[in-house]
Amino acid sequence: MAAVPSTVRKAAYDVVVCGAGFAGVSVARHLSEHHRLKVALVDPNAPLSLTSAVSTECYRDVWGNGAMQQLMRRSIDGMETLARESGNEFNMNRNGYLFVATDPGDPLPEAPAEWKLRRTRGRTRHCSGDDANGLHASSSSSSSSSSSPCSSQLYVPNVAVPTPDPHCEFLVNPDGMDLLTGEDVHRQFPFLARQSTHHRRNEEGKEGSNGITAAVHARRCGWLDSQGYGSYLLNRAKDHGVETWQGYSVSGIDVGNGRVKAVKLQHASSREVEVIEAPAFVNAAGPFARSIHALLPRDVEDPLGDLNLTNTLHAKVMLRDVHGVIPSHSPMIISADPIKIPWDEGELQGLLEANNEELEAVVTTTVSGLFNP
Repeated sequence: MAAVPSTVRKAAYDVVVCGAGFAGVSVARHLSEHHRLKVALVDPNAPLSLTSAVSTECYRDVWGNGAMQQLMRRSIDGMETLARESGNEFNMNRNGYLFVATDPGDPLPEAPAEWKLRRTRGRTRHCSGDDANGLHASSSSSSSSSSSPCSSQLYVPNVAVPTPDPHCEFLVNPDGMDLLTGEDVHRQFPFLARQSTHHRRNEEGKEGSNGITAAVHARRCGWLDSQGYGSYLLNRAKDHGVETWQGYSVSGIDVGNGRVKAVKLQHASSREVEVIEAPAFVNAAGPFARSIHALLPRDVEDPLGDLNLTNTLHAKVMLRDVHGVIPSHSPMIISADPIKIPWDEGELQGLLEANNEELEAVVTTTVSGLFNP
């Protein structure tokens, strides 16, 4: 068998980034634009073509974890800056997330504890300042003490008013969050199902309603054209010298004295091997991050171990709202209640016979559901 050709490129790059999805493209753009590093962006596929091509396309700053919330707020700051600079080329909005619940006893059973701190039955509270967790809440009829950041302001829905930058009108929408209960929910979002006289019992035998009884409107959330956003980042990265190695896979990582020395690449069709000397390597391989991490030599001291990441299955269904029931400026609607898909016996049997453990876990357990207008 003929030897596979190999080419050594000495000191060609400061950083090799593995994976040209959103994470890899964003890292490459940041390192080249803000740190003036020479970056190689490596992916066997076209940029933004694997999981990035089927993105949920959404963002939010409401999290139960304080560290995650700070990270996302910083990221959203950066996204909004890019929206201003580009004339909102990627159609970012701030329509919000609307978490809805049907349980009359506990309207938000799955919500983080801090969402419930300011809950007042039958009322909506509005706060103009941050609480201890960096969250806002909301109010239409309750008063607040002088020591509380809350004020007696009416709930304000999303607005679109003239601004100095007509492409970024969404930035005038409120941030924080609003908690609505009872009729307040349906007054603001009349397309949501009202509480009906028919009740059901969940798996624990607890009685529940078919209608929406409470909602949390998280404001600094929304969605964007993910492919437009990714393409904008990629073009900025290329403008600052990032070079793409499309068609190549990372096949090895050379390490010496505890530091990256070089990265081995192999072309998918020619099988040619390239060796790039670089002092830094970024694993942004998405669902393949574990296999890339496993390329580190066995004798390297690795604080991350086997990089215990789990990939989760997401599915999309496209529906045409031919009757215009839900306005296009509505927030993303997310069920705070667990959902179990009502498969009929034939469907369930067919899915289970596929003998796929991941699929079996999906069809036999509860799932979360969201609706993006």
